Amino acid sequence: MGQYSLGFAKALADTAERSVDEQRLNTVDERQAVLYISLLATEIALKAMLEQAGKPVNEIRNRSHDLAALLRDIGECY
Repeated sequence: MGQYSLGFAKALADTAERSVDEQRLNTVDERQAVLYISLLATEIALKAMLEQAGKPVNEIRNRSHDLAALLRDIGECY
């Protein structure tokens, strides 16, 4: 089993989507939480794809939360 999971990324994205669909975004804090969960889902999905493409986990982890760098890495894999 890998370090990063597309299933977990999907669960995060689904959670954010349900919050938006149910219009439970009454405060700035609630909107910020949904945005954070969405960005985290994106990050985990990118990291899972990189891992499946064979990139070493320690290199993926070193990217931390840098989505732009993760996207560049994806571009180099495909």
